Amino acid sequence: MPDAVISHFSRSLKDIARLNSPCVQIEVFDLPFLDRDEYMQGLQASLANLISSGSPCIVFLDPDTGLEPMNKHELEHVLESELAQIWSAMRADDVLVFYQHKTDRKRGTSWIDPKRKQFEKALGLPIGAAKMARGETATDVVFFFAQKGSQNSQT
Repeated sequence: MPDAVISHFSRSLKDIARLNSPCVQIEVFDLPFLDRDEYMQGLQASLANLISSGSPCIVFLDPDTGLEPMNKHELEHVLESELAQIWSAMRADDVLVFYQHKTDRKRGTSWIDPKRKQFEKALGLPIGAAKMARGETATDVVFFFAQKGSQNSQT
């Protein structure tokens, strides 16, 4: 692989903070995820600091694979209860964006709609309230997002 490709993908996640400007402030929460309770406590504290700034926030969650499956969850999954805790800490007009990787569903069945409904349920949103974004080349990834306090949001 060319050195330029390796250096691009081996950058520190914190490098994104270089995009800070008077209009945009980026904070990266990168506590190693080894213990759910410890991680959620740290995340809640970081989120409280960010929210106290008074500016609207976009909270982007990027777990390894997405929301917990119905039968068994691992460390790479976000629990519905964790997603609900984060959502409840956010203010009106804040936006939550969530990475979801394709799940192992039977061939020919949709994985997107069930995960979108699970995302909405965790946030207490009505069915169809969450929006979705996806690229044309990475068909195994979608991003669900919702703005708190928007007309479709109940919370």
